[in-house]
Amino acid sequence: RSSDLRSGAEAKAKAVIEEDYRKLGPTKFAEKAVLFFFCLFAVLLFTRDPKFIPGWASLFKPGFTSDAVTGVTVVVMLFFFPAQKPSLKWWFDLKALNTESYPLLSWKKAQDVVPWNIILLLGGGFAMAKGCEESGLSSWIGSRLQPLEDLPPTVAVLLVTVLIASFTEFASNTATIIVFLPILAELAIRLKVNPLYLMIPGTVGCSYAFMLPVSTPPNSVAFATGHLMVKDMARTGLVMNLMGVLLLSLAMNTWAVSIFQLNTFPEWVLLPLDNSTSLMADVLNTTSSTLTPL
Repeated sequence: RSSDLRSGAEAKAKAVIEEDYRKLGPTKFAEKAVLFFFCLFAVLLFTRDPKFIPGWASLFKPGFTSDAVTGVTVVVMLFFFPAQKPSLKWWFDLKALNTESYPLLSWKKAQDVVPWNIILLLGGGFAMAKGCEESGLSSWIGSRLQPLEDLPPTVAVLLVTVLIASFTEFASNTATIIVFLPILAELAIRLKVNPLYLMIPGTVGCSYAFMLPVSTPPNSVAFATGHLMVKDMARTGLVMNLMGVLLLSLAMNTWAVSIFQLNTFPEWVLLPLDNSTSLMADVLNTTSSTLTPL
């Protein structure tokens, strides 16, 4: 009986899909044109600087082109390319009617469809992150982390993850990790532990942006639907942040120790030239004793 119900449901679903497909009709000229420009954008994006061979960006000065330049160029083309197949009758017959042509994308359509509020929201977040860097706020935060030197490494990981997860709610993930990674590396050396012991939870913690619309683009997209309020996202995101912080702290003190060899001190760490020999010896002696019991 259940197999009959399932086959009947599948047949109905297939009929609905086929009916909707027939309603679409043949592919229009505008749809083909948009598909062409989408493929053109993808090709230009991947061939700009493929690394293993010279891309078309090598034809310009370094830093002159970027992914944004590619996207803006294709969008500008949409404002000029006709939405209907152009007729060349007027070229051979001067008396032929010259019908008005409309572009694939008009400015009025862009004003109505593009979520400008989300763009301004994300732009404000990037501006805030740049302001924190230029104003010296990031350096001030780094100096405030000095009291963590007296804490056990396990507690330091927990506090660092909470701090970064809170900071990334107001700034982009990239800006957050750029600000904090050098600070965490220096702090790990002062704590005499493997820098990865603090840098890994810091890197993962900067993705715990669940509470505010400005935290990350997916949050902004969900908020733009109008079905969510800020308090709804904050209430649910707080629970997710707490769960993520606790699970990350547990992972860093259990299986991550053996996977990333956190009970050893890597050779790639650049120590200060002065007293580097004594500090390295001290670190090698204390790192293993600090993390092995965990």
